[in-house]
Amino acid sequence: MKKRIVLSILVTLVCSFLKAQYAEGIKAYRANNFSAAITAFTAEPDSLSYEWNYNLGNAYYKNNDLGEAILHWKKSLRLNPGYTQAKENLDIASTKVLDKIDPSPAYNFAIIPVKLLSNTHAYFWGIIALISFLLALLIFILKYASRHRYSKIVTPFILLGFISAGIGIWTNTILTSKNQAIILEQEIDVQTQPSLSTTAFVLHEGTEVKIINEEALWFEIEIPSGNSGWIQKKHLGII
Repeated sequence: MKKRIVLSILVTLVCSFLKAQYAEGIKAYRANNFSAAITAFTAEPDSLSYEWNYNLGNAYYKNNDLGEAILHWKKSLRLNPGYTQAKENLDIASTKVLDKIDPSPAYNFAIIPVKLLSNTHAYFWGIIALISFLLALLIFILKYASRHRYSKIVTPFILLGFISAGIGIWTNTILTSKNQAIILEQEIDVQTQPSLSTTAFVLHEGTEVKIINEEALWFEIEIPSGNSGWIQKKHLGII
């Protein structure tokens, strides 16, 4: 019993400390002390909050840290795809990214469904699927409770339920995948091998890349043009 009381007190104290740190971060940001705001925000390990990521991104941007700003705004949108403020900030920040990469036709085709679903959350599709299945069940029950024939109406609802569930699972997979990353260095040489050997091409801060392989301290990355190479993990922020 005493252990539970002590644990409860410790949890309360930690929560109070984190809230105080977050409030301190907001205060520092409003006072234009952006480095102090970053310190305060990062003291609160609330990476699953879209608002926390959004505010931290704002502080990094004001502190002229473009890569970290884009990284945290991207994380914010993963958690809340319809968060308008983060989208607007990303649009502004993207104009400052030096790398303007022409995507390959294959990349443009593959990204179409992602763009279509970028404003919806997996929960939305889950709710649609649940409602569809419940309606199908209700109609099925009514079929046997009355003389009316509802069997032809059941099938579309069942199909809609399965389609919505499938889209929801796929959307959740996209939102939770860890294969997208942001370049955090102002300029980085992308190597042809997982070692400091030959430079394949150069990327700059804020550019988004896709992680396709991993080896020790290195990630193999791919850019929308289809070019690929190796970057040390420490130079990337995984979204």
